[in-house]
Amino acid sequence: MFKEGEKVYFIDTRDGIIQAAKFMENTEEGMWITISGHTVNTFVYKDTCAITVCRDSEQARDNLEAIKNNLRARLLKDNFYIRDIALRLEKTEGKLYAGIVGEILNNCNK
Repeated sequence: MFKEGEKVYFIDTRDGIIQAAKFMENTEEGMWITISGHTVNTFVYKDTCAITVCRDSEQARDNLEAIKNNLRARLLKDNFYIRDIALRLEKTEGKLYAGIVGEILNNCNK
């Protein structure tokens, strides 16, 4: 797929950003890359490599947009995902905090 030292683009799905990286090696479970500016190598699991590690920046931008669209669709689908997040937030932060966050989100939809 990639050669050792080849420049690739990595989509950080947690922060929604694209970062330049260098391919290190493939393993049975995924691949190792080194993100530019980082001293520690990053492991990318096999099931996400195809969409999160790209040869060029245009492909990475397209894939990031697809990830965003899929996440939007999942969040909007009957709001089950948002309700789950709200329940977990209530358990970890308390009802007051979760209630205020809910009010803010409801005001954003108006």
